[in-house]
Amino acid sequence: LLMAVMPYHVVVTRQVLLDGPMTFFATLSLLLLAKYARTNHSTWLIAAGGALGLTFLSKETSIVLIGGAYAFLAMATTVKVTVRALLTSMVVFTVISMTFPLSVKYSGKASTGGSFLIWQLFRRPNHSWSFYATTVPGQIGPLVLLAAAFGIAVLWRSRTWRESLLLCWIAVPVVFFQLWPVKGFQYLLPIAAPIAVLAARGLLNVPLPKQWPGNRQFPVAVGRPALVGLCVLTLLLPTWASINPGADTTGLAGAGGVPGGREAGEWIAANVPEGAQMLTIGPSMANLVEFYGGRRSLGLSVSPNPLYRNPVYEPVINADLQLRSSEFQYLVWDSFSADRSPFFSDKLRQLAERYNGRIVHTESVEVGGVAHPIVVIYEVRP
Repeated sequence: LLMAVMPYHVVVTRQVLLDGPMTFFATLSLLLLAKYARTNHSTWLIAAGGALGLTFLSKETSIVLIGGAYAFLAMATTVKVTVRALLTSMVVFTVISMTFPLSVKYSGKASTGGSFLIWQLFRRPNHSWSFYATTVPGQIGPLVLLAAAFGIAVLWRSRTWRESLLLCWIAVPVVFFQLWPVKGFQYLLPIAAPIAVLAARGLLNVPLPKQWPGNRQFPVAVGRPALVGLCVLTLLLPTWASINPGADTTGLAGAGGVPGGREAGEWIAANVPEGAQMLTIGPSMANLVEFYGGRRSLGLSVSPNPLYRNPVYEPVINADLQLRSSEFQYLVWDSFSADRSPFFSDKLRQLAERYNGRIVHTESVEVGGVAHPIVVIYEVRP
């Protein structure tokens, strides 16, 4: 039951179509490695290499799971690995994963791919060092983590390759992405399944009393499902909060989505003249304006330094000059970008005031019966 609920709770974000395949193939890779450890048939190890290749194609950062698999095979002394099976698995992984760099090369945009790599390696931190420690436990569920820790403690003396596999699959991504300054919420989605398994094992080993006070027999058949139900209940409320657009006006790093972005883009498509150009706080809203609104849009916070920006985004070199020249006719403020870039949020509002900004549309959500603006569109003129 936890295996069904736990990944759903963590994966259900506004970017599920992008990160769902990564989580699925990562979980498949974990399953195939477990099958290999259990049967020692090389076919399962080769299949695990193919699944890891598909995981890499789903999201390049998931290549760190190779480290998790390597750590497991190195630590699990009871799991025998032949050189032939290991090399074949690596070849299968390489052949599948090379699809991405080869497609970039033969598309004629190899330089763009190189720019993406440089940007990913050297861009500035987008969150504080404590982001994962303060954010992820609440999203996973405190009781689930407590049950997983209990399961590790109880089963540690009798541990087998199973515990080694689950812990390596969790530890390597957590350590790597904690040390890497660019922290995205979705990078740790592959650890959802092993945490769920550890939590389930913990719940199955919680000692239950045999009798109630007063020598009444304790209903053991009901006690264990009640513990699982309690864990599930603690997941349902935060899950509902994460998928309910009216309960949150911002978002998590990498979780994807901008509240009110699609609605604002649809309003722009229906009410803004064709050919108009928009200036937003950041590229997230600019993408939505272009996709749903069909109007060219640039992000004010995009850095002019190529090392500090996504190569796809075009920087705004001089917003004042471009507004005076009527290159931009509309400014778009949104709460998601404002929360991430308060400096550029203040700058955009200053520009709206300086250039006679008039609010022409607002998207709001109700929180506690109070309407909070999440997208504000200004019409400006020099």
